[in-house]
Amino acid sequence: MLYRTQRPGDSIPQLGELLSQYSLLTFIRILLQMLRMIVCVCNRINCRSVRKAVKSGARSPSAVQKHHGCSFQCGKCSCAMGEIISNEMDKRVAVASVVAAE
Repeated sequence: MLYRTQRPGDSIPQLGELLSQYSLLTFIRILLQMLRMIVCVCNRINCRSVRKAVKSGARSPSAVQKHHGCSFQCGKCSCAMGEIISNEMDKRVAVASVVAAE
């Protein structure tokens, strides 16, 4: 997961580095941001909301938007949403195949 100021390929700071640079409260805020990364800025949809929509049956970025009662504004979030949907579906296939193998 990337911080807002990070770019793909940048190294992720170690836990000790973060604790030495920030106060405990700031460190907790950074962790919460990492857990609830905003995917769609226009409609304030975070990654957790996307996962909930997938659990409810959404299988595309537009279905996620529809699940939340909104539609695309700029469309820049569709790739990130697609990746989250793909990851969630991969997890489901992996769990289903483990259960089927038993």
